Amino acid sequence: MSRFTGKVAIVTGAGSGIGRATARLMASEGAAVTVADIASDAAGRVVAEIEAAGGRARAQTVDVSDADGVQEMIAATVDAFGGLTSSTTRSRARPDRLDQDIATMDLATWDRVLA
Repeated sequence: MSRFTGKVAIVTGAGSGIGRATARLMASEGAAVTVADIASDAAGRVVAEIEAAGGRARAQTVDVSDADGVQEMIAATVDAFGGLTSSTTRSRARPDRLDQDIATMDLATWDRVLA
């Protein structure tokens, strides 16, 4: 069994670079992945790569500085895949809590993470 089998993840900035690599790796190890990026064409290309390799993915165009857009992304992921199990981020804004769930993070903390 792969380490992400049965998991559902959101990867932001997944249209290129580290985000792309992360989304592809998680999908290759069994996760259903929302490939989130501000550039819809880039997100779509990564979804096509994941699906061509046999993985499950969906594209989401989102500006992570828009709180409503982030909430819509989370809701769409839950609708598409039946849940959300991997949505943590590392935060320098809260060194006492390095891993935080973006689905339940308050807006003030999210703004500090982005800053």
